[in-house]
Amino acid sequence: MFFKEEGNTLFFLPCVPPDFHVGKMTHIQTSAGDEIDFEWSKKQVRRVILTVHSERKLQFRFQKHLARCRVRKSLKDRGKSCTLLEEQLKLDLPHPCKLILDRFEK
Repeated sequence: MFFKEEGNTLFFLPCVPPDFHVGKMTHIQTSAGDEIDFEWSKKQVRRVILTVHSERKLQFRFQKHLARCRVRKSLKDRGKSCTLLEEQLKLDLPHPCKLILDRFEK
């Protein structure tokens, strides 16, 4: 309902029930041992924090109406704006690294 992993693709809020329009999930472990925290409001992802433990390529899938987000490596980093092509973002992740995805826009 809130998070799904298929291979190297991470799905955020694939089918949120109407009663859960606001929420937060923490300490989600992926099959590769990465850790994810994310929060949402108005049934839209607001922030994703990913701690990567292995070097690999990942795809992030979000809701269809989202067009862009900001990707940062720390809270002090200004980051860069990334376009979500077909609701997805593809990133090559070094090891170890921490990513913060926020400022999701329609």
